[in-house]
Amino acid sequence: MEREHQGRPLAVIGSSGFLGRRVVRAALRERTCTVLSVARSPFSVDDPRLVAVCCDAAEPGALVAFLERARPAEVVLVAALARAGDCERDPALARRLNRELPGEVARWTAAAAARLVAVSTDLVFGAAVPGPGGFVEDDATDPIGVYGATKRAGELAALAADPAALVARLPLLTGDSEGRGLGAADGLLAELDAGLDLTLFDDEWRTPLDVDAAATALVRLAALAASGVVHVPGPERLSRAELGRRVLCDAGRDPASVRTAPRAALGVELERPADACLSGDRARLLLGEGWNRGPRAAACTTPSA
Repeated sequence: MEREHQGRPLAVIGSSGFLGRRVVRAALRERTCTVLSVARSPFSVDDPRLVAVCCDAAEPGALVAFLERARPAEVVLVAALARAGDCERDPALARRLNRELPGEVARWTAAAAARLVAVSTDLVFGAAVPGPGGFVEDDATDPIGVYGATKRAGELAALAADPAALVARLPLLTGDSEGRGLGAADGLLAELDAGLDLTLFDDEWRTPLDVDAAATALVRLAALAASGVVHVPGPERLSRAELGRRVLCDAGRDPASVRTAPRAALGVELERPADACLSGDRARLLLGEGWNRGPRAAACTTPSA
């Protein structure tokens, strides 16, 4: 079925979160259409093209009813229960938001000739080790924990319901969370400010990405005809310890103020992935070279005693 998008809006589902806010801003910057900011407490800015819509995605049927009324041409589905600890504490809500919701939205986009980009995670991997360039899209998934397992189930549900949909797997996101202590960088600083005793793992590897680069990529991917799965990683393979040192240095903090250790030192080696790094080869084909070269924390050295 040919998908006719002219004159129809773009909807950002889950606009209240760390990433969702940035996707709304990216859509307003990158596109000329109306942008629908959809969440239980939707993000809004002073722009005549932005329409804020209150909708609780956790309520079965609520989001599909909204989509049927609004008829967007493109849907970027960001809504999720994204904190691993929250998923372990409330697996029913994790299943609702991470597994069931993508399938429901995809059934609507398929029927309505709309474009769907569903956000997923690098944590659909975890129990195995990737090749030297990181996991590629066709690698077998092996999630650890409820979060990764429900997100993988959501991927499968979305692609089964709408084969033209695109699942975008994102890594750890960094960047300014506007004082909310969200993301890999601001979350670390907020925990330090709260006086928490932190350990950064030196044997846990990821490909972190600036949140604005991620948001821009999602909006651009929504305009393309690509389907299936795409990995959207940052430009470097970093351990959590090295990422933390960079964040602290960039914030003017002493990187030696946080302890580093292997996962086994805290007995969590079976609960956390050793390596969830993603290959960005397909993203480069779709988005061009250098698409992910956004702001990043600078490397620094630990001051000598």
